[in-house]
Amino acid sequence: MSEMTVYDYDDIQVIPLGPPGIVPPVASFNTVSLLTQSLSTSGAILTIDRALGEWVTLQLTNDVTSIVVNNWPPPGNLGRVHLDIFNQGSYQILGWPPGSAAPYAGLPQLTPNGNDLIIMTSVDGGATTKIHIVGLNYMPLEG
Repeated sequence: MSEMTVYDYDDIQVIPLGPPGIVPPVASFNTVSLLTQSLSTSGAILTIDRALGEWVTLQLTNDVTSIVVNNWPPPGNLGRVHLDIFNQGSYQILGWPPGSAAPYAGLPQLTPNGNDLIIMTSVDGGATTKIHIVGLNYMPLEG
């Protein structure tokens, strides 16, 4: 019976799956980190630069009629933008990136004065974007 050796290099753990030279080791990542950015709307067009962070904390202070996302990864690679939206009134996002699709072809209806989480994904460099409504009206848990 052979022993399993685990190599730990901070965030990467290499785990041998079999005898050396027969089955290659697998790298498993212990942590995933995303760059974050904070934005506040100041007009009808919201521009998001993914290079500055995939997690976007958004203070929604007016209606948004168009979203532009820059720096999607090249086609064949998954890109995503997490929108953690803090609505400062009864504002809505009325226009999503060109080529967007949402469940049942409906635009997300944001919670007035609430906190909503929406994820946008693309696998073709931003030519098409899927809108994922993760949760609406997040509220603190009473403990």
